[in-house]
Amino acid sequence: MVVRSLVGRTATLLLGGCLLMGCTASASQSTSLPAGECLRHVRHVLRDADFNEELQVVAQVDDTAVFGRHGSYRAELQCKGENRTVNFVVTGPDSDQATWYKNAIVAKF
Repeated sequence: MVVRSLVGRTATLLLGGCLLMGCTASASQSTSLPAGECLRHVRHVLRDADFNEELQVVAQVDDTAVFGRHGSYRAELQCKGENRTVNFVVTGPDSDQATWYKNAIVAKF
């Protein structure tokens, strides 16, 4: 009974941690797009995937990130100028759904 209780608590903590901190699905791929085109395309992709709530662009020296929200899921797409890659990250309460959204976003890119 003690073992079952500990296993149940551990599973609850693990699931609770995913729910509290958010499950993450990520991918990366290379692109031939210059930085400006990459940014425009990333914004279009997020809007097309309905991640247009709280859409914002954060520019840094060698990369630009675009964030968007769809319900309880948040997507971040990052154009890395120095090595011409795009990073895709989706977080939310359910791992499978976060992965599905990530795959849908990558397919639109």
